[in-house]
Formats: sequence, structure tokens, C-alpha cells
Amino acid sequence: MKIQSISIDVPINGKCLNKCKFCVSRMHDSPYQNRICQSSLMDDDENIDYKVDYKKRLHWAKENGINTVILTGTAEPIQNKVFLQWFSDINKEFKFDWIELQTSGNLLLNKDTSGNYYNLNFLKMIGVSTISLSISDLFNSKNNGDIIDMPIKHRFFIGELCKVIKDNNFNLRLSLNMSDVYNKFTFNDIFTKAKELNADQITFRKLFSNENGTTPQDIWINEHQYSNNKFNLLTEYIKSNGVLLGILPFGAKKYSVEDISIVIDDNCLDDVNQRAELDTYKYIILRPNCKLYTSWVYKSSLVF
Repeated sequence: MKIQSISIDVPINGKCLNKCKFCVSRMHDSPYQNRICQSSLMDDDENIDYKVDYKKRLHWAKENGINTVILTGTAEPIQNKVFLQWFSDINKEFKFDWIELQTSGNLLLNKDTSGNYYNLNFLKMIGVSTISLSISDLFNSKNNGDIIDMPIKHRFFIGELCKVIKDNNFNLRLSLNMSDVYNKFTFNDIFTKAKELNADQITFRKLFSNENGTTPQDIWINEHQYSNNKFNLLTEYIKSNGVLLGILPFGAKKYSVEDISIVIDDNCLDDVNQRAELDTYKYIILRPNCKLYTSWVYKSSLVF
């Protein structure tokens, strides 16, 4: 089995700060039991079943050649710092070297009384090297906050946040949620803005919706989706104006455009695995029930 990375589904601690109009998690209730509670994480008993099961899956991932961890989830991961610290502690045993945090940016600009960005310092301490910033409008910070219904007190200017991330020596990935927001901008506009923000990488993410779905999120996505035709044109633009850097294990091609690494993610949930016959996967997912899956959508994708 060939796998690029392991996605750690960070357990929800309370409710997500955001209410993204395209949020997949709000389309359905989670079928996965959360076996990892805050109180148990602070228990040092090594015989706790959940800890044994969790480590067993991490060991399997490491044995299968995975060295990249994506900290993500159905809410803002940094809302659960107790879990993140716990994962960092057990990672001393497994030594996953490349750790990426996927976030909408909430809480990253929080400062203590001395002016230190304590959440960014925390992320550095637990080994995060890349911050993947989920952006819904690269050109308008207010609209970016509106689309994900970010609380007013947590809103930020995209340029300021990107600068602070880079000043603190993190790699900056812009994960652009592609909606009709970008219809009025040229591809060159997007790359020029990303270069201005000093981004290292860009992932263009096609929004996921259920076929014939009727949830508010499905309806919003169907009304505001970036069209397949525009994605095809974007792909052609990247091929024509970029340099091919390589092919990722799951088949996607990585390019350099304006000295920024580019990947087009036209199937962000990997819900239909077209590489199953090759036994090659974009990622595996370690859920809070302490079991591994190859798909965010299908419970039947259980590995063990």
C-alpha cells in the first residue's frame, strides 16, 4: 500500500468557531464515536485501551512509509490544544517529521501580555512546520470571514496573518476554497496576490457536495461552485505557465508557478478512489474512534 500522508482528525472540543457555508461536517452527523476525551488525555496510564489502539495505528502508518502528518478535523484543530499536546508527546515515539496544520486562521494572531503570538509559539513547540491556511476569498478579508461565518472577534486581515506566519518561519500554504468568488479574477491575479503574500504553496480545492444533496451546504455549493470548465482552464494555465516539479504518489502533478508550488485538489475528500486498483492512497485518516480509514466519506473505507 502506497500512502502519501496521515490525516489526524482532531477531536472536537466544544463547537467549531466557524460555520462555513460549504462545511462537509455540517452535512451529516458523524458516525464515529469519539473515544478520546479531555480528561483521559491527561491520564498517564499506558494501559488505557484508546491509547494502545491509537499508537497501534500510528505504528502501522510509520511502518508503511508515511512521514507526513496533517492535523485537521471537523472543527478548528487549535481549539483542542490538549489533544495537540498529547499527540506531540506520543509522536516523540514515532517521529513523524513533517507536520502540517490545516486551519481557517482563527486564534493564530492571539497575543499574550508580552505581545507574543502564543498559539503560533505552541504550534512551533509541537513540531508544526507548515500552516495550511484555508481561504475563501483571497482578495477580501471581510468576505472571507463572511463565507465561513467567522466570529467578529476572531477575524483578521489576510495580509497581516500571512506576514506573521512567515515571520515566525512557518511554511505557508494557501488552500483556496474555489467558489464563484474567483470568477471576477484572472489566474494571473490569483498568483500575483499569492506572491505578494509570500506564499510557499497553493492548493486549489474544489468544494465537495453530495449528489442530489439538500442540506444548506449542498445548496450553497451548487449555487457558488467554481465550474469544471474553469478548473480545466486553470489546469491549462498552470501547465502553460509553470514547470512540472513531479508527480505525487496519488497521481496529482505538482508545478512551480511564480516560484510557488502548486497542486490542484479537484477531489478534496478523495471520495472515489480511482487508484484503488494500484493500492495507492492520497492519505489515510485516523479518527477519534482510534481507527484508520482511507476516505472521509465512506465508513466502509475502514483499514483496521
